[in-house]
Amino acid sequence: MATVPMDRAKVARCRAIAAEIADDVQRYIDVHTTVGVERTILRAYGADGVDDQGVPLVNTAVERYREAGLLGRGIAFYLGRALLGGAKTVQDAAERTIDSVSSGSPTRRSATFST
Repeated sequence: MATVPMDRAKVARCRAIAAEIADDVQRYIDVHTTVGVERTILRAYGADGVDDQGVPLVNTAVERYREAGLLGRGIAFYLGRALLGGAKTVQDAAERTIDSVSSGSPTRRSATFST
């Protein structure tokens, strides 16, 4: 089999550059999430129900945090803050997360939710 003559130093440099790029991409991925992942997290914690328009609570909560540019921290962070702030249940905390982002400070939703 024939070989292609290559400068080993150039190959090593290309590999090093590729590793740097891959590391940068991985760091970006590590601090970003998706709407689907965050909805699943809320559901796994037990958030359920719909608003008066029939929209699932988890969809509303995650979408509002995404629109506010806060989703990168993860919805569980805000769920935990609501629980520490006095929410009695995960459901109550999920509803509070919607209110807090709607009011401009990530606390109670005026719409009713069915469970």
